[in-house]
Amino acid sequence: MVLFEVDEGGARGIGELRGIGAESRSVDLAVLDERIVVGFRDADELTSRARIAELVDGALAPRELSSEGILASAPSLVFQRGALVAAWTESWFDPDGRPAGHLFVQREREPPRPSLEVGDVDVRVHLTVDEAGALLVTLRDRRPRGAEHRSFVGRLDDRLRLTLDALHSPGRANAPDSEPMLVPCGGQVFSVSTRTSSREVTMVSLRRLDAELTPVEKEQQIYEYHSRFPQAVGACVDGQLLVAVGERESASSSSPRLRTYDMRCGDGVLHERTPGTEGQVSGKRSGGRI
Repeated sequence: MVLFEVDEGGARGIGELRGIGAESRSVDLAVLDERIVVGFRDADELTSRARIAELVDGALAPRELSSEGILASAPSLVFQRGALVAAWTESWFDPDGRPAGHLFVQREREPPRPSLEVGDVDVRVHLTVDEAGALLVTLRDRRPRGAEHRSFVGRLDDRLRLTLDALHSPGRANAPDSEPMLVPCGGQVFSVSTRTSSREVTMVSLRRLDAELTPVEKEQQIYEYHSRFPQAVGACVDGQLLVAVGERESASSSSPRLRTYDMRCGDGVLHERTPGTEGQVSGKRSGGRI
């Protein structure tokens, strides 16, 4: 794994970590002033570990987060009030052969805090901080066990724990590569995920949530017939929700692209239809009360 710094002059490697497993994936990055920390799922055919590596004196110094002998998800990282916070899940199979596990959250080098039980293996996690400084977590899980994957969201309490009564589900997240997330923006919170559809497409699902993290409006969708958009990430840029969508090769697109959408957000902003570009993904801008 190589860490690059990119600026107007180009890209240069500033750190490297060798010896990670062949099945490793899902890199996350947290930056605060001079601190740079990378989180990733270090995996091979039999094991998976949640690890982080901090750039120190020009080298990436790795550290284990997860326990030995379990199946861990990739960690999600964020700085809150100057401290690094990491969240991940650890899973195993119970005596009846059913998946089981817990969500873990850790601040710096404090002991990890286990809380919510999860019902699947490799339950993907996303951690963010809302505009009031509270920690928000998103999980891709099966609840109950065996159900299709959905996005589950909640606020961590003061002890970095997620309770069942604080859990909400804004929508489906059953695309195989879906990594749902929350994006605080403009005094609101948005759910971003990907899911399958009866239209033979894999689409992006966007929901606006209220202060309790429950959906307040109908789902907004980004899709193109016969296309596959398996992954999407959101960011708040100048008070607007920017969504980047990763496309996969399909019958309608032999050359997959990374596409971006600029969503105008705010109370009283009406959904602006664009008949001339509807169905065309590249360069499409849409607005809405989202």
